[in-house]
Amino acid sequence: YQVAASGASDQHVTTADGVKLYVLPNNGRVSPLQFFAPVNGIDDDSAALASCFSAAIANDWTVDLGDHSYTHGTAALTRTSLLVTLGADQNFRVTGNGATIRDRDGLTNAIGSFNRTLSFNVPTGVTAGHVQIEGLCIDKRGSTVTVTSGASTYEQAHAITIYSTGTGKYKSITLRDVFTKDKVGGGIVLAGGYSDVLTVENCHGVDFLYTGAQRGDLECQMTVAHGSVTGCTGDFSQLEPNVSVPNGGIANPVLTYTNCNYTVFD
Repeated sequence: YQVAASGASDQHVTTADGVKLYVLPNNGRVSPLQFFAPVNGIDDDSAALASCFSAAIANDWTVDLGDHSYTHGTAALTRTSLLVTLGADQNFRVTGNGATIRDRDGLTNAIGSFNRTLSFNVPTGVTAGHVQIEGLCIDKRGSTVTVTSGASTYEQAHAITIYSTGTGKYKSITLRDVFTKDKVGGGIVLAGGYSDVLTVENCHGVDFLYTGAQRGDLECQMTVAHGSVTGCTGDFSQLEPNVSVPNGGIANPVLTYTNCNYTVFD
């Protein structure tokens, strides 16, 4: 850390004694623990994760989750989606060594609530840089299912959602060694928009004790110029380019699947 002036308002964290601190990276990496994430399996780590993500984007750092398990959701069973909005040429990189972001047991997954765990967006008219997500698990098995089995409007309960609004674009999106354990929504959902390059490697999805219609462990509703999916598994993968036509006139994606195993491919 670097101690900030007592009158500073741009500090990253403030200690219980009122000391204001700037977080310093270690070889370009920062950890949510530097932002006071409790990582005790009881208290909510969401605020520390969100602060760490924001600082990493602003300074082009990599978020290092280590091998910790982070709790998502308060003791009162409320949640805040970890929404990352990228500006022009901004990048987001997060890596873990088997880290988990886990929904607190009993956390509601009701339709009508914004219950995605990780969400990424680029506003219209903006070309963002690169998104890279590696070596982590999003575990939503503790969520309480409060919807009718087989209902189709599960779009708010995905584990990871990446999209752009209007004409917003990504230069590249990479997901590698990512596991999703979901109960209602999709696992990895590329929910509309555009990316020059999409790379998905060794990603695996499980729908836990869910008996309704299949949900996409990997859904691609995004237009991509060059895309590859390699060594991935799950119950259901769906290719549905530009379902909402956010980038009218762009051709359908070029997306190859290699050495993958999905029960249903749509």
